[in-house]
Amino acid sequence: MGKKIRQLVTIILVIAMIITTCISKETYLEAKKSIVSVTNKKTSGYLVIQKGKRKQLNLIINNNKIQKNQIKKKVKFKSANRKIVTVSKTGVLKAKKVGKTKIYITPKKAGKKISLKIKVVQEATNVSGDSAHMTSATPAATAPQQASATPAATAPQQASATPAISAAPTATADPAKPTATVSAAPTAAPTAAPTATASSIVGPKVAPTAAPTAAPTATAGSIVGPTVAPTATAAPTATVAPTATVAPTATPTATATVAPTATATVAPTADPTPVVSAKPTATAPAISSATPEPQKIASEDCANMDKGGPWAGVSNALGFSAMVLCANNDYCSTSYTFTGTNKKYRMVVKGASSNDTAAGVSVYIGDKKVGAVSFTGTSLSTQSFDFKMKDVTGEQEIKFVLETDNGSNNTYVNSYELYYIGDIPATPAAPVPASKGAAYTGNYRNLFKEYGYSEDEINKKVESTWEKLFHGTDDERLYYPVGDDMAY
Repeated sequence: MGKKIRQLVTIILVIAMIITTCISKETYLEAKKSIVSVTNKKTSGYLVIQKGKRKQLNLIINNNKIQKNQIKKKVKFKSANRKIVTVSKTGVLKAKKVGKTKIYITPKKAGKKISLKIKVVQEATNVSGDSAHMTSATPAATAPQQASATPAATAPQQASATPAISAAPTATADPAKPTATVSAAPTAAPTAAPTATASSIVGPKVAPTAAPTAAPTATAGSIVGPTVAPTATAAPTATVAPTATVAPTATPTATATVAPTATATVAPTADPTPVVSAKPTATAPAISSATPEPQKIASEDCANMDKGGPWAGVSNALGFSAMVLCANNDYCSTSYTFTGTNKKYRMVVKGASSNDTAAGVSVYIGDKKVGAVSFTGTSLSTQSFDFKMKDVTGEQEIKFVLETDNGSNNTYVNSYELYYIGDIPATPAAPVPASKGAAYTGNYRNLFKEYGYSEDEINKKVESTWEKLFHGTDDERLYYPVGDDMAY
């Protein structure tokens, strides 16, 4: 009996070993079959496809081509961003929007998931250089780029004053003024709004003649006219309405006098809160004339510059000539001969984004990064920054480099202007500490001024910081409004 049991156990063990060997071999073969790769031609690591087009993915497993009717049985696909490109179960790509993304390909039985980088481009009409690389230069938002300023002003009106209003890009270029947002009074249009876009204070004098064009300027960000004129709209045909527009002139003069008097009455021993005189609007009028105007010393259209990088090229896709920077390390460059050291300069750059997201560019002089700017929207806009050249002189390369590309847009750089501001003042001696605090003496020190900065420079810095912290991008700001009466 014991011998039979031993024989039975032996037979069972042998069968188990045979089964295990077969399974292991089959698993190995199965794993071997799961190595997937894509054979489509790539450019700089990307599979490039034009917007609106379709492309079939060609796949192989262990060097064996997968037939089209077998693709959905052996692998599955997933798009990282379906807004840019979609992929069917049979591996057909459909390009929907200009940008970059990835397609993930996973064997259904076993094996490692792979990713395929996709770049969706759109052919640019006027391109110099490598036209194949510049297919991404034309953004999805090229059509509406001319409509950002003019539609509101020209559509509903026939008055001759309309062109002047629609041609005022400076009204839209002031992105963060809180007062500029008080533009929701279409009924106040007949009063004085037309001249509010050209001059926010003297607008009321031409209210009777410019009444037909009031509706567009209400959307252009008028500061004065629309706020106090609703009572005049009760009689749109009456000529009494112009007399009601006298009220706006009272509003600006009132605000102009309130701010300076608030800072002038320092209140030596009173509550220190009203003495925080760093508000640029209160102190700017007193010192703006003391600062000399910067002198323009160089300028150039970027389309005429040298270019480099895998995708950089010239395009007129947005209605103006520009150097288009599509991927990181794309650049355009020129040179300028700097004279002397310890100088201050201002760089003014004009450009745009290929869509409504922020497109940036860094500025280098020689091998030093001196600043960066960004543009939002497809309309041409101007950005600037100041910088110092302490120990660099002679001929230097001025280089505009794309360093922040994430596949969501392209940067269009139109031109630059370089201004000389003045010499960097010598470092002043250390200030002598006060014997008593400012709460007792009423003398609040301005450390920026003590260090040698002008009042105009201080006010611009405070204003810039205020705009960035309260009205900047989501990465810059600290204050986020929610609804009409809340914020965090």
